[in-house]
Amino acid sequence: MQGPRNAGHSPSAKRRDAGNSKQKTRDKMQSAFAIVQVSENRMQKAQDTLHRTSCGMQKAPDVMH
Repeated sequence: MQGPRNAGHSPSAKRRDAGNSKQKTRDKMQSAFAIVQVSENRMQKAQDTLHRTSCGMQKAPDVMH
């Protein structure tokens, strides 16, 4: 995946920079998606905990269903 070996700002280096910025944007979107995923998992865990707590108490009817 490496371009020509000449270190310097040749046209290919510029092209590689453009590719890098695209990659960075993609990484940002990926990490944003990962953050959403994590928060969804947290909410799921919170609901599971709530469910377990309400099942464990057995006082009020289970509202989650």
